[in-house]
Amino acid sequence: MSGESINWIRQHVSLRRYDHAFVPGAVRAQKRHFASGATRGYAWRIEQLDRMARLVGENEAAFQRAVAQDFKTASQEYIFETQACLAEVEFQKSMLKEWMAPTEEPVPRALAATGHRGIVYRDPYGVALIIGPSNGPLLLLLRPAIWALAAGNCCVLQLSMALQATSALLLELAPKYFEPDAVAAVAGHREEITELLKLPFDFIFFPGGTSTGKVIARAAAENLTPVLLELGGRIPRWSMKPPTSRTPPKRSFGARWRGAGNGACLPAMPTCTSRWPKPSWRRRRRR
Repeated sequence: MSGESINWIRQHVSLRRYDHAFVPGAVRAQKRHFASGATRGYAWRIEQLDRMARLVGENEAAFQRAVAQDFKTASQEYIFETQACLAEVEFQKSMLKEWMAPTEEPVPRALAATGHRGIVYRDPYGVALIIGPSNGPLLLLLRPAIWALAAGNCCVLQLSMALQATSALLLELAPKYFEPDAVAAVAGHREEITELLKLPFDFIFFPGGTSTGKVIARAAAENLTPVLLELGGRIPRWSMKPPTSRTPPKRSFGARWRGAGNGACLPAMPTCTSRWPKPSWRRRRRR
């Protein structure tokens, strides 16, 4: 991107921060739309998934340039950001009918003997708030939105102000591809997120740090709103290769630096074994 483009992006984001009139109105409109029952049908869900696919697919090059500008990372990283979203849309569409179908579950024997049956119907929550992190600008923002739309929910996307290029592009494109009563995008800092959390959402998704996750959980508790927190952290690395093998260090290094080191779950705490597992242990693993 040229310097002129970057300056436009910064100005654009600063002008499109949290709107204290627009956002509450958009949430009310989404709640009315959900209450009408329009979002529960298969056709509406497929339409929203198709809109998301067009948003990403028709602007894939622009998204990749924006992610590259925000992260200055390797080409395979920002290509993966867009391709993973497109693949997620296709997967959700391929499974949607099966997931929407009621499923029969076992009931206690006494109830089954008297002719009772247990049927599970999967109903959407309503209006979901998806708070975007400062890493994974598409994977951890658009993919949760894809899940929410496929489940029959409306959603509000809270964009990170730290990702100026990507957030500006999403703010520009979201109204062109989605009706505001289905998907709305807003941007803001901590103060704006605090105001946003006061609104009566039906579900909140947040991937990020533990301290911010605690704040979001406390705010959601005021309205008894279900919350999904993906807080990341470090994970152990177990090597089944002999210590002389070069494969584990290469894989660990690649995973460690995926996304320029911004991954939520990074391999750490190396644990190695100097010999192969015993056959009996390997057999138990297969079972």
